[in-house]
Amino acid sequence: MPARATDRPGRADPLTALLWAASAAAWAALAAGRDLHAVLPMVCGGIAGSVMPGIARIDQAARLFGLPAILAGFALMAVAMMAPVLAGPLRQLGRRWSPDSRVRPAALFAFAYLCGWTAAGALLAVAAILIAAFASSALGAAAIALAVGGSWQISPARAACLARCRRPPHLADGRFATVVAPLRAGATLAGWCIAACWPLMLLPLCSGKAHGPVMIVAGLIIAFERRERCRPAARG
Repeated sequence: MPARATDRPGRADPLTALLWAASAAAWAALAAGRDLHAVLPMVCGGIAGSVMPGIARIDQAARLFGLPAILAGFALMAVAMMAPVLAGPLRQLGRRWSPDSRVRPAALFAFAYLCGWTAAGALLAVAAILIAAFASSALGAAAIALAVGGSWQISPARAACLARCRRPPHLADGRFATVVAPLRAGATLAGWCIAACWPLMLLPLCSGKAHGPVMIVAGLIIAFERRERCRPAARG
């Protein structure tokens, strides 16, 4: 079947506009919310040169901001950086259901995907804390993250993971296809995307007070990499 106009890379459409708007709203919330804006550099190495152990830093951040604010910060980070890449997968999923029944599965798919990235962000924050403790400075931590992440970025294994990210979601038919299948598909895609792009999430977490601009650049790189149009969705 020929590609529709909205399937062409770079062509604007309502879904893409909506996802970019969600990303922009998340960026605005991170910038405007004092606690949400401060918690990421606090947890992820904002105390440059500090000898405070990583566990004590997490405990101090939890006491100052609370666990909900920490999780909200990582969730907003996931939405800000990853929401735009969901346009292709959601469009492919939309072809499986009629217009009046596609909202719930699409929402479940996006929820599972972004939850996966939120959890990954928290784990990468722990890695960033350990790197910062080893490097004793934000600059040193960023250099280590750049070296390690750069090696992964050019590896064949990373290229294979990125190729899996670009495949259309696979949905199995069944009694609970519109509930379980989108959740599983979203979690699966998140896993491959995390494997492909974790260095681009780690670097901002290791950048101290410069985490905001580095996050924006990393998010644009991720969005650029996913512009390739997916092949028709597989049924199974």
